[in-house]
Amino acid sequence: MWKNRLGYILVMAGCAVLLFFYSRPFLLYALLLMLGVAVGDFFLLRRDARNLQTEFEIRPAVRQGNTASLILKTSSKHRMLVAGQILLDAVVRNEMFDTVEQRKVQMHLQHTEESFEIPISANLSGEINIESAGVWISDLFKLFRFPGKNLRTIHTVIYPEDAPIRVEVSRKFVGASQDEGLVQSRKGNDPSETFDIREYMPGDDVRSIHWKLSSKTDTLIFRESSDPSRYHMVILPDFGLKQAGESASETELNAAVGIGAAVCRQLAAKGVAFCMAFPSASGIRLVEVRNQSDYRRMLSQWLAMRVQKNSGDGLKMFITEHLEHCFTRLLILSAGQYDQNLSILDGQISVTVLNASENREDVYVSRNGSCELMEIPAAHKNDRTYRIIC
Repeated sequence: MWKNRLGYILVMAGCAVLLFFYSRPFLLYALLLMLGVAVGDFFLLRRDARNLQTEFEIRPAVRQGNTASLILKTSSKHRMLVAGQILLDAVVRNEMFDTVEQRKVQMHLQHTEESFEIPISANLSGEINIESAGVWISDLFKLFRFPGKNLRTIHTVIYPEDAPIRVEVSRKFVGASQDEGLVQSRKGNDPSETFDIREYMPGDDVRSIHWKLSSKTDTLIFRESSDPSRYHMVILPDFGLKQAGESASETELNAAVGIGAAVCRQLAAKGVAFCMAFPSASGIRLVEVRNQSDYRRMLSQWLAMRVQKNSGDGLKMFITEHLEHCFTRLLILSAGQYDQNLSILDGQISVTVLNASENREDVYVSRNGSCELMEIPAAHKNDRTYRIIC
């Protein structure tokens, strides 16, 4: 824009110089015309910018590897007089992997209502937040620009690619969970006792709706039942942005998320209750999953959580909080070269590590006592299905 503005000023300056030396009337008219055009362009562009409405739209979810199309819609009640272009500066942030992408695009305005499609990369799974760092409206001559109205931040979720695995549940385990804490007051499927009440969500069993309370609140209230049994399995995402001090491979990290999502989905479909153990700044956060509805809510929470900085930090928290005494099976999700010491858990809890590795073309399994390491190729082959026994 500054080049157009500089060129316009130089032309006006040239006319002024020629007028000074030659005093021709047409040079005066030309100079006044250019000045009038600039002044009129300024005020008309300000009017167009005030009348122009802008908004973002995007699909609420997309599968990893596809393209998430961001739609910028513009509309005005009045015809655009001098507005010729809209410039957008957008910030695309992946909350799970803490990546930021700056997108600067320039689009032409021709009608009172326009729709522009801006491709957004979906190579990494996770929740994507898109916010506007600035919107500007410029005139046809690119002499001036005015800020447009602020755009609200929008969100979409990039779901991981389906991992070709088949989950089977083993009845063999090591250790026994203690009769204390969260595992004893867990919600479950026993309709004879109510654990909690909450608002009904799609996927919940309609037979557990509290109809009398719902009629009083004009909102469907759902009764969560209690269950005297314990959670035996816990799943721990233990991969990090750094692996042995180096940046982890995006392919392996994505594969680890995909493997974990597939395992959780199949366990929920089989009716196997489990806990997800999410590492956080304040320690391990446990999330209960009993059915497909719980799984969908958990997956949405997981994809919005920041991946831990260093791989292995989650296992250290798990051991520090002595959670191995609360469960009988620990399933660890990892990526890259697995180098964590599991000997402290040997004999106390059955441990299975599902490690996504780019260096493997087939599944490799090794065992040491009650701990098993299963390395799974990060680059999935369409004709292969990997069998996992939890």
